Amino acid sequence: MKFTANFTGGFSSNSNFSKEEPFNASMGGGVLINGKDGKSAYEIAKENGFVGTEQEWLASLKGQKGDKGDRGEQGVQGIQGLRGEKGEQGQRGEKGEKGDKGEQGIQGKQGLQGAKGDKGDRGEQGIQGIQGEKGEDGADGYTPIKGKDYYTEADKTEMVNAVISALPKYNGEVTTV
Repeated sequence: MKFTANFTGGFSSNSNFSKEEPFNASMGGGVLINGKDGKSAYEIAKENGFVGTEQEWLASLKGQKGDKGDRGEQGVQGIQGLRGEKGEQGQRGEKGEKGDKGEQGIQGKQGLQGAKGDKGDRGEQGIQGIQGEKGEDGADGYTPIKGKDYYTEADKTEMVNAVISALPKYNGEVTTV
């Protein structure tokens, strides 16, 4: 193990710690300590009456449980962990009470045009339109001639009466020819 330290007052050490090498420290250029390894704490404990293995001695160093300490300050929040696997779906809950009526939503988009429907019933007559413009005068018509193109009711009655009066009168006798 490499140890390098600089302390106030000029003390410095640049040495490897191991059981094979002595520890060298210097102050102001001269060697202060050039010694060899000392006894371990376990060896000192055995000399002072401890009986047992080094593991048992280490276990004996643990003291009785102390009083509960004051609560420390909250630490900084850690990074978020990975997302866990999706759990199974839970049981369906009971039906809740009917909620309050919500506000009307915004107008939706126009839907697709549907199929053509059946023909409807005839509607009511509409209101009369405005009068059109005056048309051009027509060509002169043919004036019918009485007795050639037409007859009045009086004319027809006169003709029937003339035919009837021209017929021979029946006197009750039958004549053979």
